[in-house]
Amino acid sequence: MVNLELEKKNAARAALSYVKDDMVVGLGTGTTAKYFIELLCEKVRSGKLKRIRGVCTSHDSRELALFGKLNTVSLDHIEQIDLAVDGADSVDAKLNSIKGGGGALAREKIIAYNAKKFILIADETKYHKTLANVAVPIEVMEFACPLVLRNFRKMGMRSEVRKSSGGKIGPVITDNGNFLMDVHMDVLDAKKDEERLKNIPGVLEVGIFTKCDLLILGKEKGFEEIKNCPAVF
Repeated sequence: MVNLELEKKNAARAALSYVKDDMVVGLGTGTTAKYFIELLCEKVRSGKLKRIRGVCTSHDSRELALFGKLNTVSLDHIEQIDLAVDGADSVDAKLNSIKGGGGALAREKIIAYNAKKFILIADETKYHKTLANVAVPIEVMEFACPLVLRNFRKMGMRSEVRKSSGGKIGPVITDNGNFLMDVHMDVLDAKKDEERLKNIPGVLEVGIFTKCDLLILGKEKGFEEIKNCPAVF
């Protein structure tokens, strides 16, 4: 039986090698990003990395960083983000990905797209040849939800507002106070699909990510790196 948690941790540990002293690091959200944050905190506390500042993509990642005694900063206190590291729900051979299943997609995209380098970390089950038949998270204004759902129906896409789980009642609310939708579709042209979904009035962000410099796939014994451009790292 495949040990997915070990694969996630191996991917996170491999990404840690790209963090250098004095970096501002974007901290992702989710189970794989959690391992990266914990390992980063350990390395900073041990003195093996110095003067690291973290920019968090969610309340969860901030709590993890603060618990691990990592210095966190807001965007108005930095000049640049040197490196961002985050997990993925699905990623294809071209390093396009679906992200934001945890509801932090808007902040995740802001950090990822503004970082000098962006690393995706994932277990092997997240890697696919194409992004076919995927559920794309969409952050939507509550006021616009009925109209956005109608637009998706006109486009021939099945969509729904994500419902809370774990005993909670009502829709999932993002860290920004908006609703989270899932749109079921084949992502055939990631950049075009990202643009056409985001152009719908009321859609604030789309969980299709077309920026990734390096994908690290964790394995039970080690990891594999897939680079978008060999010259990047």
